[in-house]
Amino acid sequence: MKKLFLCFLVLLSGFLVCAGSRPFRSGIILAAELSKAPQQIRNFDESAYPELPRQNIIYAQVVLTVFNGRALSRFDYSINAFGQDCKCVAIKTADGPWIADNGDIQFPKEKQKYAMLFILDNRVAGLDNKEKLSLKCNYPPAKYAETPLIFTNRKTANFTRAGQIPAKGILTENK
Repeated sequence: MKKLFLCFLVLLSGFLVCAGSRPFRSGIILAAELSKAPQQIRNFDESAYPELPRQNIIYAQVVLTVFNGRALSRFDYSINAFGQDCKCVAIKTADGPWIADNGDIQFPKEKQKYAMLFILDNRVAGLDNKEKLSLKCNYPPAKYAETPLIFTNRKTANFTRAGQIPAKGILTENK
């Protein structure tokens, strides 16, 4: 009986810590990851982002689905990494390419996965296996403007492909 109880506790704790999703202002966040793996971004103009680090780069990906009737724009969100706001530089649909010049997805499909890409300074973020950063809406109203997330650091491995992320998500629970 004691072994059965211990087994149950281990399974329950694994369930509570493992996978999940989180609602945010425009939809549901399914994953948040960091990676130093180079990303190919179509039509990316570095001069449009003078604040970006040119060295010591780590990328952040947020995979999400969008609520029906909501648009998604790379101009709407940034990541707050320990006091530094880092703008979204590209968006992609599921496992498509990162695209920087198309700033909006006007009519997102329900249950379609999208991903936003951010470039951060790895001297500030990505120092630990799990990093607590905030997805921040850049426009009012302030209510629900910040969503704290635990980002999984994949080190030099590429991001989990959005198409491989289950509908329930793989987001680590905030504590």
